[in-house]
Amino acid sequence: MACRSSFLLLPPVLLVLLATGSRLLTADSVELQAVEGQTLTVRCSYTPETGPYVSKSWCRQTSVKSCTRVVTTYQPQTAVEKSRHTIWDDPEAGFLVVNITDLQEDDSGSYWCGNYNASENTIFILRNITLVVSPAPSSAPTWTTTTALVSSPEGTSGLSFNGSEHRRNSGAASSPDLLFLLECGLLALKAALLLVLCAVLCCWWGCRGHKDTVVTEGMEISDYANFTHAPEPLGIVGHIPGHRRNTYSPAPDH
Repeated sequence: MACRSSFLLLPPVLLVLLATGSRLLTADSVELQAVEGQTLTVRCSYTPETGPYVSKSWCRQTSVKSCTRVVTTYQPQTAVEKSRHTIWDDPEAGFLVVNITDLQEDDSGSYWCGNYNASENTIFILRNITLVVSPAPSSAPTWTTTTALVSSPEGTSGLSFNGSEHRRNSGAASSPDLLFLLECGLLALKAALLLVLCAVLCCWWGCRGHKDTVVTEGMEISDYANFTHAPEPLGIVGHIPGHRRNTYSPAPDH
């Protein structure tokens, strides 16, 4: 179990360590890394409190035995804002939240979050945090990052991230987009090939039907032609023995 330290604050904002330096070294320490322009949210948890409210403070360490208070709460569940820093505390839930907007490179340093006793001008440290802010690239997009630092009531702690959002103003497509476009292109190509195949089949069937029609018509014309060469009827029927002789004359043409 890690020990927590109590420090005396010299007015107005200077915190002086009256305990031994070894106690400071035993405090839980976590390093957070960020980039200029980001928004950082730090959450320090502790044992839920009841009874009279105990103020909470976020201070920046200036030396091994001192720090400068940045922002401090004086009422529960009431946000206090100072410059780019905002602090909010919920003693019944057992955690305080510090929000820092528009991070700058000179925000890098060591910070403490803890209970602040105004009457005794002391702070009971919950967590020792080292913040490292790197300069933003020249072509940096807009960044918005939220980081949560959780400290258990027993003093054991861990670092977790609530979420990180990165917005890029770029026209380049991501890998999933390129894969989707490639699949769409393949589907379109398959559809085009299918249409071409259907068109070829339709033309083939059409040509075949036309050929059959021509053959049939040719056969009919040939049959009619045979009738045109049929022998003309005889004008006179010869006498058949044993029968009465008849004379047949074709009707005159009109």
